[in-house]
Formats: sequence, C-alpha cells, structure tokens
Amino acid sequence: MKKLSALLLVVSLAFATGCSSDSGTKSEDKNFVLGMYDTVLDFAPKASQPSKEEIENMLEAAVKAPSGLNQQHYWITVITDYDTQMELALTPETRPEKGTVLFIYSVPTDEETSAANIGISYGYLNAQAQLDGYGTHIYSQPARMLGAEGKGSEFGIPEGYDPVEFVLVGKPHEVDGKTAATPGNRESKWNFFEK
Repeated sequence: MKKLSALLLVVSLAFATGCSSDSGTKSEDKNFVLGMYDTVLDFAPKASQPSKEEIENMLEAAVKAPSGLNQQHYWITVITDYDTQMELALTPETRPEKGTVLFIYSVPTDEETSAANIGISYGYLNAQAQLDGYGTHIYSQPARMLGAEGKGSEFGIPEGYDPVEFVLVGKPHEVDGKTAATPGNRESKWNFFEK
C-alpha cells in the first residue's frame, strides 16, 4: 500500500507541478518535483520555525490535493511547541528540533480512509514546505501508538478522529546536508505500453 501511495504521490505532484492547468498557469520550474529533497533525517537544531503564514500555506496545499472524490476526510493538527513535540517523539527516529513544526494527520474513527489520499495530501504539504525552503519527514508508528493509547484529545485531536501520520517540517541540517536526507533504495520501475 505504501508503494502505491508513493507512486500516486509522485504522479500527482509531477502533474500538478509540471503541467498547465485549466487557468493557463504554468510552473516556473518544470523540474521542481525532481529536484526536491529526499526525506529529512536530521533537522537544523538552531533554525527558525516556519512562520504562521508558511504553516497555513502548507495546510492549504495539503487540503488542495486531489483525491478520488475531491473530499478531505482527515483532520490535521499543528503543534509548534517544542516540548509538546518532544513528548510525542514516541520512537527514536522521531527527532524534533526547536525549529520544527509537527503536523498530525487523523482520520475519522468510523470511516475507512485511503492511505493513498493521505499520501497525496502529504505530498502537496511537502511540496509547499520545500517551496519555502523546508524539508519533511513522515512517521506512521508514533501516530498509531498515540491512537492506541487513546491520548489524541490531550493533543488537540478532535473526538471521532484517530491519528495515523506525524509529519515533521523544518530546515534540513546544513552541516551534513548529504546524510541529512536519504535517497533510500529507489528503483525506476515503469514502462510505456503500445499496441
């Protein structure tokens, strides 16, 4: 399912970023998506947080992402307080810094929500973050741990929603930029079929 989400994310971002829209607008840089950061592993320890306007732009981008019915069923909670982010760092891989912001994606408790739709929404949030010079990292396990503990309401998640993804956003660590982001083990797997 994660591979399908990633594929849908890449295709939708490439289409949204590189193609003309009905309004006739075009991206300034057709290769923006191809030049984006990989997942950020280390955030800059002394960087400033994204501004409220930048955060709101990321949220608007996340909501704008296309889905099967162009509906958004999930809820996104934003946590800017560093101490609260540290409290939610439930796995060793989750490493907030004073300059990061935590976005928590939650889904309706009684509804089956597509992982692909959340992946595409995250992709749009990520693209907007990168336009402003930030990197991102998405984590499933700590969000699901929070949901299993039933403590979502303690962190602003509305009743009737379960947390499923954490997204940290911040400036990538500049001192070690190459290892701060990892390309992972990606293979180009596609083909063109013609009869």
